[in-house]
Amino acid sequence: MMNTTANKDAITAQTLRALIIDDTRLSQHVIQQQLLEGGYEHIRCIESPKEIRHHIETFAPNIILLDWMMPGVNGLSITRMIRAQDKIKQTHTYVFMITGKDDQESMMQAFQEGVDDFIPKSAVSTQLIPRMLRAQKMLSQFYFQRQHINALTLQVAQQKRLMTLDPVSKLPTHRGFQMAFNKAVDSASARNHGLSCMLVQISNYQDLKNRLPTPPLHRVIQHFTERLLKLYRPSDFVARTGVDEFAILMQHGKDQITSLDRVERALDNFALKTKDGYHIIEINTANAHLQTETFADEWNETQLRQYLRRSAQDAIPLSNRLRLTWPHEDPIGRTQHMED
Repeated sequence: MMNTTANKDAITAQTLRALIIDDTRLSQHVIQQQLLEGGYEHIRCIESPKEIRHHIETFAPNIILLDWMMPGVNGLSITRMIRAQDKIKQTHTYVFMITGKDDQESMMQAFQEGVDDFIPKSAVSTQLIPRMLRAQKMLSQFYFQRQHINALTLQVAQQKRLMTLDPVSKLPTHRGFQMAFNKAVDSASARNHGLSCMLVQISNYQDLKNRLPTPPLHRVIQHFTERLLKLYRPSDFVARTGVDEFAILMQHGKDQITSLDRVERALDNFALKTKDGYHIIEINTANAHLQTETFADEWNETQLRQYLRRSAQDAIPLSNRLRLTWPHEDPIGRTQHMED
């Protein structure tokens, strides 16, 4: 028996669920008695293969002990159905084929169809329990590996999330902004809309960093983020693209131009109150407008993209500051890190 302290998903005789499928009650009784004597507690017996789907859903057996030949169906077709269910649920059900057949050809056929073990009925009394112990060990290893893979998958997902989400402001990072920029360009192209890209820089960030320990500095960034978000629509995209930078994407009608005046009035030289006291915030702003009013109706998508790209690059150094790359090109990642 495996050491359950090493693997909380280890299968034991007390936790294992066994389903016996055989059309003869005598065979069911013989197999069930062997399992009971071996210490197995959770056992179900069914005669009709038509009931198997119901019992798989309600009983969730770890092991199925299956007769080969039954009226109207054979064990191999049931095994194929079990394997299909396993694939969907990303699990593994251990299948024993218990039959009167004991020739090599039958055994090979059973294994090719996905059967895990093959026991002649004449050997049930001597071989079933040792084989069950081996099945327990293999299932425990499978569940342990699945648990490990799930943990790694979750860890990778968390790492990816950290790469696109700033832990201080809870806003997307530069990588997330690049992805949003690509989508926004596609959307603006399709809808004949304008696109504004704004950059807000905390110009006295270095001074704040020199004066404040890390926790108070983080609180300043968090309060600044809250104030910044109140100035924009839910449909606008706001990201923290650097330790001292925030970028905003806004789509608008082709005849509209979004102004930075309200941002400057609301954020520049204001005293930000936190539990650590008041802190003066100074900002610089930049703005790039990609207007669709100059788009020619006969332009194709490639020409439109080229125009948008030139507009973004020519409209002040904003696109260079953000190091934007055009959709479908390799993105250029920033080397600057957020605060530790």
